[in-house]
Amino acid sequence: MTVWDSSTGSLTRYQGHDIGIDCELKHALPDGTSGIALCLGLAHLDRAPILADASVTWGTPSSHAELELIPLPERFKEHTPLAFTDENFEGLMARLPELLDALKKALARGHPPPDAS
Repeated sequence: MTVWDSSTGSLTRYQGHDIGIDCELKHALPDGTSGIALCLGLAHLDRAPILADASVTWGTPSSHAELELIPLPERFKEHTPLAFTDENFEGLMARLPELLDALKKALARGHPPPDAS
């Protein structure tokens, strides 16, 4: 397990920062998937910051999302961001246990769900 943080998008309009927990499996799955991560991300730190990511996602090639608190279709739309407000941030932090629970359950299972596409 690795806990990390990183700036992202420094050469783009994204201008963000991510934090996360990466969990590597002892043995890669038959499809090559070798880990799962819990990620929280902010974007547009140089203007009106948004909450851009709050998810538990398997690595490639699976890329299956166990849980996304900020749905992917909304995440990248400039006109529908989840603004970084006290209310939105507190709401996200209140749901952090859901992300941790999803990570624990996925690790206990050891692979993406059979129906994951």
